[in-house]
Amino acid sequence: MKKTRLIDIAKVAGVSEATVSLVLNNKPSRISQSKKDEIRKIAEEMNYRPNHLARSLSTQKSHTVGLIIPDIENPFFSTLSKQIEEIMREKGYLVFIVNSDDSFHQDIELIRELTDRQIDGLLICPSTESYSNLEQVRNFYHQIEIPFVLVDRVFEGIDFNQVSFDHEYGGYIATQYLIEEGCKEIACFTGGLTTHNGNQRYRGFEKAMNEANLKIDVNAIYDGDYRFETGYKFGKSVLEHNNIDGVFAFNDLMAYGLFKAMFETKTSSNKIKIVGYDNLKQSEMFGLPLTSVEQDINLLGNIACDQLLKQIDDENYKENTVLKPKIAA
Repeated sequence: MKKTRLIDIAKVAGVSEATVSLVLNNKPSRISQSKKDEIRKIAEEMNYRPNHLARSLSTQKSHTVGLIIPDIENPFFSTLSKQIEEIMREKGYLVFIVNSDDSFHQDIELIRELTDRQIDGLLICPSTESYSNLEQVRNFYHQIEIPFVLVDRVFEGIDFNQVSFDHEYGGYIATQYLIEEGCKEIACFTGGLTTHNGNQRYRGFEKAMNEANLKIDVNAIYDGDYRFETGYKFGKSVLEHNNIDGVFAFNDLMAYGLFKAMFETKTSSNKIKIVGYDNLKQSEMFGLPLTSVEQDINLLGNIACDQLLKQIDDENYKENTVLKPKIAA
C-alpha cells in the first residue's frame, strides 16, 4: 500500500502542502478551526502517519532514547524498564531497551550502537564489570556526546547525572532488622563488593553489626552476583553451618535461592531469619515470607526520566539524586 504524503492530503483538502504541515504539527497559523478539523479528518481517513525521519532532520530530535540494563531476567530491572518505557511514551519518546548481560564491553558496544542511531538521550544501568574498569568507564563516559543518566548503579567521584538509592542505609536497616529479631550469627550474600551498590550495602551491614557488638564471621560472607542459582548454592553451604541464624541477601533472587535450599532440606523458616533486597512482587505471588528492603521503582524511574528530559532541554543540567529505601516486613 502506498504511503500517504502531505501532498496527497493537500490535494483532497484543496490547500497547500505547507498548510497541511502547519495543521498536523499544531503550529500557530491563521487557518480557521473548521479547516483544521477538515484536514485532520482527511489525514485520519487516509491513514496518514508522520515521517519521523524527516521530522528529526528538521527538528534535530528523533524523540527516541536508549535504556541499557544489565539483566532483563532480573525482575527489578524488567519492572524498571516497563516503568521507564511508559513514562517516556507519555512524553512522546520511543524507548529502545537493550540488555548488556552485565558485561562492561557490551555496555560500551551498546552505547555506541544506540548513539549511532541518533537517539536523543540514554538511561544507563551499568554492568557489574564496569566497577573493575573504573578508569575506562570515566574516559568512555566523558566521550558520550548526548545526554545520559546513570540509574540505580552509580559511581562516586564522577560528575554525571545520577539517580540511585542509599544502599549503605539499606544494608544497615536490613541487618538491624535481623538483630532486632534476635539473630546473632548473620551470614551475608553479597552482590560483588567491588561494585558501588554491593560495597555500600556491606558497609551498612558492618555498621549495624559493630553497633550491636556482634562478630562478623568472614567465612559467612559469600561474594555473590544477584542470581537465584548463586543464592541456592550459598544456601546449601549456610545450612551446613548450624550456628547461622540469620541471612542478609543483597537481593530477593538470592534469597529465593536460599528458600529453595531450605525447602529441599525441610529447614524451618524459624531456624534462619532472612532479609532480602528489592521487595519483589514474586514474594507475595508465591507466598514467600520474605522481609525485604524496598526500593521505590516507580520513583526511581520517574526521577531518572525527569533528569534525562531536563538534560535534553539543557545540556548544562546536573543532578545527583539519592533516595531512601525502607524495610517491608
